[in-house]
Amino acid sequence: MNGKKVVLAIGFFGALLVAALYLGLNPGNLAALAIGGAVSTWRNRTRKKRDSAFWSIVWQLRQAPTGNREEMLAGLEPVKLRKRVAAILNQDGSNDAVGDVEQFPFPRGLRRLATRAYWTAWGIALTMLLVAAFVPAPTWLRCLPVIVAASAAYGAWLAARRERSYESVIEITPFRVSELFPDGSARTVLFNRYLELHHEPALKRLRVAPHPEDPGIVLDFRRMGFDRMVNLIVEYGQLRPDDSASLPANER
Repeated sequence: MNGKKVVLAIGFFGALLVAALYLGLNPGNLAALAIGGAVSTWRNRTRKKRDSAFWSIVWQLRQAPTGNREEMLAGLEPVKLRKRVAAILNQDGSNDAVGDVEQFPFPRGLRRLATRAYWTAWGIALTMLLVAAFVPAPTWLRCLPVIVAASAAYGAWLAARRERSYESVIEITPFRVSELFPDGSARTVLFNRYLELHHEPALKRLRVAPHPEDPGIVLDFRRMGFDRMVNLIVEYGQLRPDDSASLPANER
């Protein structure tokens, strides 16, 4: 478990302790609550598997080139599934092409999720601070909601970072690949030099760079038209990726 997950786990279990102590739950009731949560989690496994299969289809279409995406969508059955996937894709935007210049954004749905996570985390942080400030309790007990608030604020900071990263756009021409940021800055790699395409499955991305130590340009698996984006870079940069760069469909 990495540091980010540890902090968020501390916040979650801290919230449970705050609820138990402030609401006067005895250990027996708290244990019953935990068992009920475990049973609910077990019952939701089937639904989660079904959702996972659905989002796998969505990600396959998000990654496909625009023309192929329309053909794949038309072939989806039943009609109810096709309409549901189409509604999501219509809200996501698409990769754009003007002449030889093509741009590949993140789906708008990812940005919306990051925004909701940001405000939810701040809402939890503010609530915990109000509990610590106005609910009568010993000093040691007031520290618990403060810890939860700090964990929630950290979660909001992570969500804000994700939201900013989702606003970047990959732009490809026959001469270069660039990552454009909302503040006007850009990171560029030219195709008139030796380049390598590195597969980094743990980070769910590829990276095109002149050598392994160079940060290069990150090609996130979740970008719209991902397959088209990689094909263009391989073609223009005359790259020869190894077989390990074959990519599975992403899941949401």
